[in-house]
Amino acid sequence: MLTAVFLVAVVLAACGSDGVESDPASSDSAGTGVLEDRAFLREDARFTMDDLVAHGYKKSKEFETDTLGSASEAWYGFFEQKDIEVWVFASHEEAKSSGVPIAETVISKDAGQTDPLIPVVNRYPAFVVAGNMIMLCERQLATCEALVEKLP
Repeated sequence: MLTAVFLVAVVLAACGSDGVESDPASSDSAGTGVLEDRAFLREDARFTMDDLVAHGYKKSKEFETDTLGSASEAWYGFFEQKDIEVWVFASHEEAKSSGVPIAETVISKDAGQTDPLIPVVNRYPAFVVAGNMIMLCERQLATCEALVEKLP
């Protein structure tokens, strides 16, 4: 019995890791780039705010980018009657390295805590990194994913 337990432990240990660490923020078990509260989509794309507006995003208010790493623009607006905050970066890599840590802080807040940019209760439990943009999604990831699907 002890030998069987030992063999199972050895097999599990051998299958558990190949010595290469993956980036949990950019992959998932299905390999889709989508996790429960974040998605990394269209890495090679470069979008502008005009692209979003042309495909249904309604800009409402522009924010200062002082607290958003290397973001060049930050907008609050709507898509399909849901709030989406958009941060624009120079590239996908820049969005990941500079913006994702800030976005993770925003989505980790409990209800009742305020967003660093909008002085109201946090409504962003998810975010999408699409090309060179980070989109904070109201209530669910699907709203941001639907906007990204419409982009060229």
